[in-house]
Amino acid sequence: MLDAARGIVLNKSGNRCNHDPLFPKFFERSKYSKSTYDILHQAMEATQDYYDDPKNHLERIFYSRESDRKQRSESREAVSLVSQVIFNHLDLASMQVVKYTKDGELIPMSVNQIAEEAGINERRTYRALDVLKIAGYIEFEYRNKKTGDEIIALRSIKRVSMLIFEHLGIARDKVAKCITYAREQAEKLVKKASKEAKKGSCGRTDKKWDFKSG
Repeated sequence: MLDAARGIVLNKSGNRCNHDPLFPKFFERSKYSKSTYDILHQAMEATQDYYDDPKNHLERIFYSRESDRKQRSESREAVSLVSQVIFNHLDLASMQVVKYTKDGELIPMSVNQIAEEAGINERRTYRALDVLKIAGYIEFEYRNKKTGDEIIALRSIKRVSMLIFEHLGIARDKVAKCITYAREQAEKLVKKASKEAKKGSCGRTDKKWDFKSG
């Protein structure tokens, strides 16, 4: 089948994930999302282009594949969706995929959360993450903690490589400047929080004392 809009031949075969090669799904940021860096918006847009042109966007995925078969369109759609969610939640200061708590704390984003925001099931999400990992665009730090005799698995830390920006056509020096700025801002917040904590430890109070009562 020919997709006239894209000028490519598509094999519209049946699938169990409601994927339509002619009308792929892409991630849309919520209107309530916080403002973010321009390079992250650019990365999300360029990742969408990967669906149609995988050889010229995120090319390491194409060359790292063990199979000579063409990557299926539903796989490209999943990689696009997952990558867009990753960029939407990327903390440039640490290059980690995170969620912010109400107190401003950063916690690693779970695979379930990524799948939910991408609008696909966990199985497709794991596969897409594995594709990105094999290509060297993302790495995982697996963690656990020991409680008595029990070892509990914690959420893995997902770190993004600067290479993914370069392979999406975003200049390395531009990314480096944004990362430096993000880290400077993060350091300022840490110093501010430290100063406020010290003020609180000095025993300051807003209580009004009545000296007339003797």
